[in-house]
Amino acid sequence: MIQSQQSGTTSSEQLKSLLFELDISAGVTEDRRRTESAFKKALGDLPANEQKAFLTEYDKAYGTHYTDVFITEPDLPALTDQTLLPVCEFPLDVLPERFLKFTETVSEALSVEPHITAGTVLTIVSSAIGNTVRIAPKESQQVALFLWSAIVAKTGYGKSPLMSTLLKPIQRLQGKEYQAYKKALKEYEQAKAIKSKSNIITIHTEPKQKHFFISDHTVESLISIFESDPRGLLLYLDELSGLIQGLDQYKGKGNDRQHYLELFNCAPWQVDRKKDSRYASSTGAGIIGGIQPKTLPVVFGSDSLTDGLLPRFIFTFAGKPTLKFNIRDVNLAETTFWENALDYFYSIPLTLDEYGRIQPTILPLNNEALNLWEELHAEYDKILPFLSESAQGFVIKLVSYYSLKFAGVLHCLKAFLSGMSYNVPIDVQTMNGSIQLTHFYAGQVGRLLELYQGQQQTLNGQQQRLVDVIYDLQGKVQHGRLPLSEIHTAYNNGLSEALYLSHKKIASLLRAKPLNLTTQQGSGGFYYLIWDTDKMQTLFKSTSTKSTFLVGHVDFVDVVDVDSDKKVDGEVFKI
Repeated sequence: MIQSQQSGTTSSEQLKSLLFELDISAGVTEDRRRTESAFKKALGDLPANEQKAFLTEYDKAYGTHYTDVFITEPDLPALTDQTLLPVCEFPLDVLPERFLKFTETVSEALSVEPHITAGTVLTIVSSAIGNTVRIAPKESQQVALFLWSAIVAKTGYGKSPLMSTLLKPIQRLQGKEYQAYKKALKEYEQAKAIKSKSNIITIHTEPKQKHFFISDHTVESLISIFESDPRGLLLYLDELSGLIQGLDQYKGKGNDRQHYLELFNCAPWQVDRKKDSRYASSTGAGIIGGIQPKTLPVVFGSDSLTDGLLPRFIFTFAGKPTLKFNIRDVNLAETTFWENALDYFYSIPLTLDEYGRIQPTILPLNNEALNLWEELHAEYDKILPFLSESAQGFVIKLVSYYSLKFAGVLHCLKAFLSGMSYNVPIDVQTMNGSIQLTHFYAGQVGRLLELYQGQQQTLNGQQQRLVDVIYDLQGKVQHGRLPLSEIHTAYNNGLSEALYLSHKKIASLLRAKPLNLTTQQGSGGFYYLIWDTDKMQTLFKSTSTKSTFLVGHVDFVDVVDVDSDKKVDGEVFKI
């Protein structure tokens, strides 16, 4: 029985005495319950910092885990894609001041959110610059600036008027080019006719139309464009569903999808058909379009997550549609500014070598910018193992590619406004702005993957790491149980303090869905994972990243009946 404690301060000896009684207690008895209750009351007389200090010292001296049992730590949020990639506001202030003013004016006039306009502006500018520029953190890693941007918005949001406004200068350029092409084609046909009548041999080159943008296309039409003009262009679709659903529509299974995967990296295209073979040494395109939230996971099926097509896009979620009307329109000063800006970007020359291959201007990062970019990789590398496999694909593309693309576009915006040459290294301020954009689009990934919930049963990063750790510890299972101390040590090995999990948190994750495992507490504050052979084998087969299974080689004797209060070796109690 427990002797009643005198009023006043609680001594460490009194606390130790109570813990000793708990250590020697066996089974869930009334004496044990009274002892534990008395200990909690006595411990509560101490200040919070002294409570933890006492238990930590006791655990260290006697090899117990009472700190995890009696000290309630703040409940850390689960490490899901959404908590690891938090949603943040679009960093409008990374835009040069004049472009920010243009973005805000257009957004107000058309009643759309500024971040939707800003993302569209960056994408259109990237396609105007095209293959003329590459960003290179090192010689072997060169990245073109083309952005693939999807606006996720409900019907009636207002993205079509926005697109129409921003594309007007490009449509003007395309119309002008088409008239020049028709005139040159007519002259070419006339010259061919004169040649056939006179038998005079004259060399005439058939004119090719230059494309600034295209909306209705096939792979065959694109390769024709890239053959004659490797600068690149903008693919604009009011609804991106048309692009994705149109892949391979004329050829059954085909390989159009593969060509788009290669297009992201501006890789050469070799297109072989029954009638002919086509080759483009350089490709490249920016993509801009909208898609509805409910439509997105249908159009971009789960295979788009695994084959890498979806992670090649950056997604921007719009708010709710509004009927707000602004009587003010985009004024002449703003439309003129936008036209002049696009004229500048299209005027950046594209150099070709003697074989017709592009020779882009290579923009390196200065030392400060390069160090900052390296830190960005280190930051995301820490959380990468805890992201779902789907989220990992997006983060890798964002950090390794899009952070450079953003830097290149911001760099060229500044060059246009300053009148200085664009052919100078990327500075640290520009890279910092690019990193802010990277964080924004990383936050959109969590929102995107929420649309796929229910379509696939996947583990978050913490759960996946736990399964793999348990798999590796199978050999330490004895009498149907695995000490959580073993799991705790292996799980936290090599992790930073921010990702470190306590014994109690690990036990909670093991019991939670979708793992649904059973843990129990024994004397000394020790917890155990109860090992159900069939359940573990099923879990490993469906979720483990390991390639072989060892469950048949583990000692599974005396497995606890988890539906009762039976004890294992007189120690383990159901909780």
